[in-house]
Amino acid sequence: MRPAEHLIWVGDGPLLEYYHGHFDAVFVALHPFVSIEGMHPLACEIGSSVVERSEMPENINLIEYADQLGRERAATAKFDWTKTVEAMKRDGVTILWKELARNVGFDDLRVVDQALRTNIRGLRKDLENLAACERLVAHCMADGIFLPTASEFQPVMQQGLAELFARTGAEAVMMGDEFGDETNLGPSASLTDSRPWRFGLEGMPKWPLRRLYHPDESLLAVVPWDHFLTVLAMTNERKEQVRPETLFEGFWVDSETTIDWFLDAARPVVGPE
Repeated sequence: MRPAEHLIWVGDGPLLEYYHGHFDAVFVALHPFVSIEGMHPLACEIGSSVVERSEMPENINLIEYADQLGRERAATAKFDWTKTVEAMKRDGVTILWKELARNVGFDDLRVVDQALRTNIRGLRKDLENLAACERLVAHCMADGIFLPTASEFQPVMQQGLAELFARTGAEAVMMGDEFGDETNLGPSASLTDSRPWRFGLEGMPKWPLRRLYHPDESLLAVVPWDHFLTVLAMTNERKEQVRPETLFEGFWVDSETTIDWFLDAARPVVGPE
């Protein structure tokens, strides 16, 4: 694998093995649950639409049907995507996975990941946990809690990501889409903007922003598709400098940890209280 691909993708095998030769350490930052006073998730245009092929009308492809569902949701939402993200960045109160798990009655954060990925149909049928999914979603909807975002940087984490790169002293950050088709060098200060990251901010790509990395390629933040986490890969020098565990709930991976971490051995979860 070419080194440049380590700045785009997240491998399927052990993460440390995938990044070996480019990065020395990997921290998995869990996307938090969020509450916003006066706003309920069901009234907001945010979150992934779940599309089952068995529920689709005939003679329409998956992308067209997902777009149709998105338009229908936008037409009925009280708060559109932009207003929701701005409110989340401004007023969102984070709820850690360990707190949510305790409130729902899960004794293992891996079950939370399995439940969330079941909810977006991101797992094979034999790996799904429908009971945990229903229990988790029911609790969150009853309490007006927003589920973590999948496949994109969580809005309430964006200030923390800005701080992560600020700790390196970088005045500019490489910003890219998920495919590596577009990468721009933009000012680090733009990461602190209160507006949604994807809408025409200086230096940012026109497509959804899913990768950030230091110009010297010593630090990477990337969101894997259909996952509720951000992978932070870094050199040992950057690890001592940026200390992601002081900004995000998550865990340091070991030699066996994969992106499908709910199937792996449990790792100690650390982060701010």
